[in-house]
Amino acid sequence: MKKYIVGLFDNRMDAEAAVQQLNARNLPDTDFGLFARDEDFREGLDASSEKSGVAKSAGYGAAAGGAAGIFVGIVAGASLFMIPGLGQILGVGTLAAALWTTLVSTGFGAASGAFMGALMGYGATEEDAHFYMEGIQRGGVLAVVHAPEEHTVEIADILYANHVVNVEARREEWKAQGWDSYSEHTGMDGRPPIVE
Repeated sequence: MKKYIVGLFDNRMDAEAAVQQLNARNLPDTDFGLFARDEDFREGLDASSEKSGVAKSAGYGAAAGGAAGIFVGIVAGASLFMIPGLGQILGVGTLAAALWTTLVSTGFGAASGAFMGALMGYGATEEDAHFYMEGIQRGGVLAVVHAPEEHTVEIADILYANHVVNVEARREEWKAQGWDSYSEHTGMDGRPPIVE
């Protein structure tokens, strides 16, 4: 049986480090998806682009290709989603490609609801889906891994070792600042949860 592991990272570098470690494990029958606001992703891409030989002037197509290189070969494609309240979301990986297909078939007018529904399909509660969308809105990178059950603890440990956000602690921090839930207008030990 396969399960989902969902984790939010504060920045692209931590998410990239986690993905590189997961890729190095060469886990069979494992799918990935990374989601971030396009502007936040590209901001972090500039320095990496120079190292990987992708010229800034080469345009978005080259930048998306550079993104594929940066995520060490696990990227099955890059898709841009327009999510109300979040703006353009860059999704990379096989799970992002599947979500793109869903959004095309349901119509982009319902993109925010479809994205929220996808997160819940990945096993997030409605409250957690709001949290993850808020995390993306605040510049975070959401990682979703779908893997056979025997690899889920190892994957969760890798995400944790690379500074995945402790959902409960961060939610309490945001609530203390007055946050209630994601709006289009505006694991207990810190490890990401593993769900069927």
